[in-house]
Amino acid sequence: MEKWNNDLLKEIEAIASAAELHADGDSSEDGKRVPEEGLVLNEVRHYSTSSGVAICRMMYDPEGGPEDFILEKVNPAFCSLFGVTRQNAEGRTGRDFFVDGKALRGLGTLDRVLREGETASYLFYLEKFGRVFDILVFSPGGDTICMVCSDASKQASGERERRENQRFTESVFESVDVWITLLDGGGGIVFWNATAERLSGISADEALSGRLSFWDRLLPDSRYRKFILEKVEACRKGSVPEVRIETGIRTADGTDLYLEWTVRLWHFKDTGTEGLLLLGRDVTEIRRLEGELRESERRYAAAFRETWVPMFIVDPETWTVTDCNDAALAFYGYSREEMVGKKNTLFNMQPPEELSINLEKAKTGQEGRFVFPHRLKNGEIRTVEVFASPIPFRGTHCIFSIVHDITEKQRLEEQLRLLSFDSSLVAKTLAGILESSPNYLYVFDREGKLRFAGERGAALFHRTPEEMTGLSWRQLGVPEDRAGLFTEHLEQVFSTGKGTTGKISLPAANGDISMEFALNATCRDDGSVDKVFCLMRNVQ
Repeated sequence: MEKWNNDLLKEIEAIASAAELHADGDSSEDGKRVPEEGLVLNEVRHYSTSSGVAICRMMYDPEGGPEDFILEKVNPAFCSLFGVTRQNAEGRTGRDFFVDGKALRGLGTLDRVLREGETASYLFYLEKFGRVFDILVFSPGGDTICMVCSDASKQASGERERRENQRFTESVFESVDVWITLLDGGGGIVFWNATAERLSGISADEALSGRLSFWDRLLPDSRYRKFILEKVEACRKGSVPEVRIETGIRTADGTDLYLEWTVRLWHFKDTGTEGLLLLGRDVTEIRRLEGELRESERRYAAAFRETWVPMFIVDPETWTVTDCNDAALAFYGYSREEMVGKKNTLFNMQPPEELSINLEKAKTGQEGRFVFPHRLKNGEIRTVEVFASPIPFRGTHCIFSIVHDITEKQRLEEQLRLLSFDSSLVAKTLAGILESSPNYLYVFDREGKLRFAGERGAALFHRTPEEMTGLSWRQLGVPEDRAGLFTEHLEQVFSTGKGTTGKISLPAANGDISMEFALNATCRDDGSVDKVFCLMRNVQ
């Protein structure tokens, strides 16, 4: 029992003083006794105190050891506290009254109080009464002791709850995967959890020894330490609620870690002083992934900007073009200022209802290929094949679109379909179309050899269409390293039957010519690829 009510202490001291006077009077040489009014005062105080009081006499065994005690006098508060009458309490031994004849603990303490004149206090659980009692014991003199009792069940329950809460809090602090450190007002470490031990390689004993400087250990660079401590000082003064910093640390096994810290002001309730609470989170893996993401974004941005295929990004909610590459600007004929930030209805000719449905399909990934009529800035209508997919972009979900101009391809396919009723007429008409086309036209077989070349395509190599038949790129003087990509695309079309596009640089008299090409398969009746039709155009 750590604290007592002052009034109660005064009452107990008065009882003790009166008892001492009584004892001194009995043992004095001249046989003086305590005046009658002193005894009356003792009785009044004994009975008026609100705590249970019992005047007891110690009992000893033949060897002089404490054996038991007798309850000689109890006050009404004692009877009320234990639920007995004075007649049922006074005259009974402590063993009989408190523990029903079982072994009585604490007799040694009572004997020491009696012999050495000490005062003792303790919490004592009595199973018989099912409660915890707070007991103060002192000796008025002689072989008499005074026991002052009060019900401490609520106090004990509160203390038990407090300790449970403390154990729970400590277990949480020890189990979380966060470095937790508590610094006092002078910067000394007063708390160091298990994660702090693991990440730093410093034991709690060493950290709490007073020899470790937390800031010197965490921030070895003096200039950076000064910069951070200025921020921390602002937090300590209450200018900011918390400070977030990031530091690197090398563990005992040589591993470099990145830690993200949250620093907050901490109030020590027991001392009324202030310190700092530091919570450190290991963000090494997060920073590594962020670095990889930045590198991936850099590569994506480079590919997006530098490719010759038109690409743009659309916000599906507002239909706004949020970004596009230079190839898209060149294809549509707009400047970046004219295109970025404008709705895609600037060039997409679909009705708004259909456009909304298709954007939703692209956003959810239900469909990824679309064919639209797009209007260029000069008013020309082009048929485009758009491959669209959802991507995260600048904190929102957008649609990434790759555009292929298939106007010429569709025109030729339509003419071929119209002439499909007569194969001979088809061949003649096709030849006329190919020869009159402003583009460079070729037909390749599986071996990569030309089976047909248009007038412009043959003239590029200073040959006639007839002279081109049966020749390969190598025989036409195209270096193998330039023709490699084209050959890969050609093999892909023969393998899958699906069209593709690409770019190749062809030698010419006045220097190399950069050409875009589109490859499309012509199939037999059984569906297998017979030949591949190649359409090229100069992109210089």
